[in-house]
Amino acid sequence: MASGPIGSGDAVTDERARAGVAPNLRGWKQIAAAIGDDVHVRTVQKWEAQGKIPVVSFGGRVAAYADRVLACLMSQPRRAA
Repeated sequence: MASGPIGSGDAVTDERARAGVAPNLRGWKQIAAAIGDDVHVRTVQKWEAQGKIPVVSFGGRVAAYADRVLACLMSQPRRAA
Protein backbone atom coordinates (compact mmCIF):
# COMPACT_ATOMS: atom_id res chain seq x y z
CA MET A 1 0.00 0.00 0.00
CA ALA A 2 1.41 3.37 -0.87
CA SER A 3 2.08 5.76 1.92
CA GLY A 4 -0.02 8.85 2.19
CA PRO A 5 -1.76 10.99 4.73
CA ILE A 6 -3.68 9.26 7.48
CA GLY A 7 -7.01 8.23 6.10
CA SER A 8 -5.75 7.37 2.63
CA GLY A 9 -5.22 3.64 3.20
CA ASP A 10 -7.57 0.72 3.35
CA ALA A 11 -11.06 0.78 4.87
CA VAL A 12 -9.87 -0.40 8.32
CA THR A 13 -7.20 2.30 8.47
CA ASP A 14 -9.69 4.92 7.29
CA GLU A 15 -12.19 3.85 9.95
CA ARG A 16 -9.55 4.03 12.69
CA ALA A 17 -8.42 7.46 11.53
CA ARG A 18 -12.00 8.78 11.60
CA ALA A 19 -12.45 7.30 15.09
CA GLY A 20 -9.29 9.08 16.26
CA VAL A 21 -7.34 5.86 16.88
CA ALA A 22 -3.68 6.61 16.34
CA PRO A 23 -1.32 4.06 14.76
CA ASN A 24 0.53 2.15 17.47
CA LEU A 25 3.85 1.94 15.62
CA ARG A 26 5.65 5.22 15.10
CA GLY A 27 8.73 5.31 12.91
CA TRP A 28 10.61 2.82 10.81
CA LYS A 29 12.46 1.30 13.80
CA GLN A 30 9.25 0.44 15.66
CA ILE A 31 7.68 -1.01 12.51
CA ALA A 32 10.76 -3.17 11.85
CA ALA A 33 10.91 -4.33 15.50
CA ALA A 34 7.24 -5.36 15.42
CA ILE A 35 7.87 -7.56 12.39
CA GLY A 36 10.88 -9.33 13.88
CA ASP A 37 14.29 -9.01 15.50
CA ASP A 38 16.13 -9.81 12.29
CA VAL A 39 14.22 -7.31 10.12
CA HIS A 40 16.08 -4.11 9.26
CA VAL A 41 14.65 -0.64 8.68
CA ARG A 42 15.83 -0.66 5.05
CA THR A 43 13.92 -3.91 4.43
CA VAL A 44 10.73 -2.44 5.87
CA GLN A 45 11.14 0.67 3.73
CA LYS A 46 11.58 -1.53 0.65
CA TRP A 47 8.47 -3.56 1.51
CA GLU A 48 6.46 -0.36 1.95
CA ALA A 49 7.66 0.96 -1.42
CA GLN A 50 6.62 -2.36 -3.02
CA GLY A 51 3.16 -2.10 -1.46
CA LYS A 52 3.64 -5.14 0.79
CA ILE A 53 2.86 -3.35 4.06
CA PRO A 54 0.50 -0.48 4.91
CA VAL A 55 2.33 2.54 6.26
CA VAL A 56 0.93 6.04 6.58
CA SER A 57 3.05 9.15 6.35
CA PHE A 58 2.34 12.61 7.66
CA GLY A 59 4.60 15.59 8.12
CA GLY A 60 7.69 13.62 7.13
CA ARG A 61 6.96 10.90 9.68
CA VAL A 62 5.66 7.37 9.26
CA ALA A 63 3.37 5.22 11.36
CA ALA A 64 1.49 1.94 11.08
CA TYR A 65 -0.99 -0.32 12.83
CA ALA A 66 0.87 -3.47 13.98
CA ASP A 67 -2.05 -5.80 13.29
CA ARG A 68 -2.44 -4.50 9.71
CA VAL A 69 1.29 -4.78 8.96
CA LEU A 70 1.49 -8.34 10.26
CA ALA A 71 -1.73 -9.37 8.48
CA CYS A 72 -0.40 -8.05 5.17
CA LEU A 73 2.88 -9.90 5.59
CA MET A 74 1.09 -13.13 6.50
CA SER A 75 -1.02 -12.87 3.34
CA GLN A 76 2.06 -12.60 1.10
CA PRO A 77 3.19 -15.80 -0.68
CA ARG A 78 6.29 -17.33 0.88
CA ARG A 79 9.52 -17.31 -1.12
CA ALA A 80 11.71 -20.39 -1.25
CA ALA A 81 14.91 -19.98 0.74
